[in-house]
Amino acid sequence: MSGVTLYLIRHGHAGNKHNWSGPDELRPLSTKGRAQAERIADQFGHDGITRVISSPALRCRQTVEPLAEQLNLKVEDDDALAEGTPARRALELLLGVVAEGGDAALCSHGDVIPALVQALEADGLAGDGHTASAKAGAFILDTEDGRISHALYVPPPDVRALNG
Repeated sequence: MSGVTLYLIRHGHAGNKHNWSGPDELRPLSTKGRAQAERIADQFGHDGITRVISSPALRCRQTVEPLAEQLNLKVEDDDALAEGTPARRALELLLGVVAEGGDAALCSHGDVIPALVQALEADGLAGDGHTASAKAGAFILDTEDGRISHALYVPPPDVRALNG
């Protein structure tokens, strides 16, 4: 049996939170963020993903909805990926997904992802030197013997040509 691969994705561009007057969890993706979401679907939509799990924040859900659609899956909300969540709680979710088997895409925030990668590194994760992720960037996490063992950072998709 081969290992599980997790795609830990930071939500796409959602504009400046200080210019948004509503609740932050309802802040949507910008035009650039929607283009990033489409490219993420193109990038990872062929990789055998069987689950798509997201922070309940609208910008996270919108980031992975095109991917879920392409794979004919539903986006599962999980508070363990919500902004401000302690790394331990997010790590428990990841380890649970690994234990269940099947590749998964998970979408979270710019505070949760670095804390999670740092916690994994403290547990022996072999990374490529990245811990933080730009908006719409991703970490591909591979497993060995039921533990998350390797990480590769994938920068955000280039959407400049689409905006030009």
